[in-house]
Amino acid sequence: MYNAGKYACTFDENTYRTGISPAPPENAKSTKIRKKGFLNMIKFNFLKSLWFWLVVLILFSFGIILYTINKNKSNNILILSTIRPITLALDNILDGIPNVEIKEISNSYMTNHICFHDFSLTPSQALDIERAKAIVINNILFETFINNLIKDKKNINLFDSSKNIELLKSGERTNPYIWMSFTGYIKQIKNIAEFLKTIFSDKSEIINKNTENYIFKIENKLNKYKNDFEKFKGKKVAMFSDEFDYMLLELDLIPVHLFDNHIHEETISAKNISDAIEKIKKNKFDFYLVSNQNKKHLDLINASGTRDIKLSLITNSDDIYIDKMSENIEKLYEALLNAKY
Repeated sequence: MYNAGKYACTFDENTYRTGISPAPPENAKSTKIRKKGFLNMIKFNFLKSLWFWLVVLILFSFGIILYTINKNKSNNILILSTIRPITLALDNILDGIPNVEIKEISNSYMTNHICFHDFSLTPSQALDIERAKAIVINNILFETFINNLIKDKKNINLFDSSKNIELLKSGERTNPYIWMSFTGYIKQIKNIAEFLKTIFSDKSEIINKNTENYIFKIENKLNKYKNDFEKFKGKKVAMFSDEFDYMLLELDLIPVHLFDNHIHEETISAKNISDAIEKIKKNKFDFYLVSNQNKKHLDLINASGTRDIKLSLITNSDDIYIDKMSENIEKLYEALLNAKY
């Protein structure tokens, strides 16, 4: 070390000889690494925080949208139905009228063959009934569960769309499948339209126009099929139950029930099967109509040499009435065309 008073400096022999400064001490390296790590941590936390607030913003926006939708829905006039054909009638009649909501409260009972006596509401369906302006049903003798659902609801309008329609009888049982004929369904549509005009009195013109348009489409199909079936007039057609009576009579066919009384397919006995076979042989049927095939049908087919033609009752949530009725009638037409009797 050269000492020159206040200008003292150090002299490093290695630096003098090699011209290379000595490496910084280890603690200096650690300081740099820590500083860099700290900066990276700040950057990571900033990005993490940014993503967090972005997600929060998205969820908040989504919540606002849902709230707005639900608020708007709660302000809508809610009309409930009990079966798919009635839902479709409501959809068509009220088409173009704002602030209307249409829901079906029992769209699975027929699909799954659940008896109406066993029908029970889900929590969301119960809430719908609380705020509904009206419930439109097919027939009070059919939707027997409905009275229990609305017994404490004084402000709800219950409308039976079979009002003033003459219903068929199957023994002591009133046949509720009105919609299974175009004619019966048109009468129901007219009844529903008149009822809806009491709720939407300022929309009578739209309701009348929509009703006329929907009926026009149905009548076109009916006229076509009436002509097609003229050649089969008076033919007997076997059925497992009374579900298709209205449709057959509309086409000038004669329904023959394989069982004397309406019974659930699950309770068909060996005696029922035996009686059905006798009717099939007596009338020389080679097919019969069903809405749902099960093992008892297969037993009957094997024992009698017949075949079953499965038709739709138009109760699934995606069924379109005119399309499904057309399919039913065309299946029946083909079966009659190829029948051996």
